[in-house]
Amino acid sequence: MYVVALAQPYLGPLSQFLAECHSVRYWENKALPEEIYGNIIVIMFFAFVETNISIICATSVAYTGILMYTYISTTNLWLDFIK
Repeated sequence: MYVVALAQPYLGPLSQFLAECHSVRYWENKALPEEIYGNIIVIMFFAFVETNISIICATSVAYTGILMYTYISTTNLWLDFIK
């Protein structure tokens, strides 16, 4: 259960992209002609790009959370020190 919860931000968009790759949600579907976008290699390439974007975003959110926690902790320590 925990493995699924940890992997979902990274692998969830991949499965969603593969299931809905011909949806209007994805710009590639409208920007590229069907004979190019319908190729399995092109679909897998865009799925790889979508997965990389998801990994970058999830990592950025985790990094921002760590920075906020560190800032709050050091601010509290500093305020306790100067009292």
